[in-house]
Amino acid sequence: GANVLFVDEKDRLVVPKSDSILPSITRKSLIYVAEHILHIPVEERAVRLEELKSFKECGLCGTAAVISPVGKIQNHEEEICFPSGMEKPGKIMDELYRTLIAIQDGEMEAPEGWPYSVRKSPAQGSAGERILSEKSGKVQELILPFLQRKTKGRR
Repeated sequence: GANVLFVDEKDRLVVPKSDSILPSITRKSLIYVAEHILHIPVEERAVRLEELKSFKECGLCGTAAVISPVGKIQNHEEEICFPSGMEKPGKIMDELYRTLIAIQDGEMEAPEGWPYSVRKSPAQGSAGERILSEKSGKVQELILPFLQRKTKGRR
């Protein structure tokens, strides 16, 4: 799944708000980066179909791609094209992408509470691995579906 983000004519990040929106960590992270690191105004609100033509940038965000630029939305016979996104991301989407990647790669200091380091503990279970959080010092169970399939039926 992915969430959609827009940039309006005043360079504000417009983030659609709805009960049906996926509660994405990437979405939350990009909102934080926009507001607190890049100082880009953010509006979380309902977005109407009629206003899509007024946005200058559009992007899809999610875990794997962080942000993928969108150049065109097809609504039946209507094409809604954005000034950026077909060949390369727009200025704001590019800044958001580069900043979040820099934080993830350790090239930029992460906001307080973002890093969460885990390491394996010696104990393992057949349905997953136990991990010890260096942050909390507590052992937590991490269920790994591929381990469940591998061990299923074996004794």
